[in-house]
Amino acid sequence: SIPASSAPLVFASQFDPGATELVSTSILLGLILAGPIMFVTAVILSEGGCTVGTMSLTQLSTIGASLFCGLILLALLLILRREWGYGCPVKRMIAAYTVVLIAYEILSLFFNPRVVTGLCDDYQMHLWSPAALALSFLQNLSRLMMLFLQFELV
Repeated sequence: SIPASSAPLVFASQFDPGATELVSTSILLGLILAGPIMFVTAVILSEGGCTVGTMSLTQLSTIGASLFCGLILLALLLILRREWGYGCPVKRMIAAYTVVLIAYEILSLFFNPRVVTGLCDDYQMHLWSPAALALSFLQNLSRLMMLFLQFELV
């Protein structure tokens, strides 16, 4: 869990002063990651309620930002491949995890009704469509890879 309040920073400064930089960085990261969630929550709880158009636009912009960041990470992994090295299995897994998440976001992009209109309807009528199975496969593969990374790093 990524902390999103200042309470962990207070505890870190009191009990482990050497970890305050790490905790403050993770708080900043938590606030950046919480931004889209807070926006969607504000839209859903607003007086007018949430419309499908607002949700699809929010999903489209979130996928776009995620794809942009994923492609930057992939470019950095390619540019720095000599210095970073891929001898360690964890580093190879991080590179593979990046590719899987980019593929997942690209496929998620096609499920947005603003991009492809029939794919989401096809999924709702036939839960076993090839696109839905591919999306589920990539989603579960990314979860499994994350579990493997946590296992290897702990």
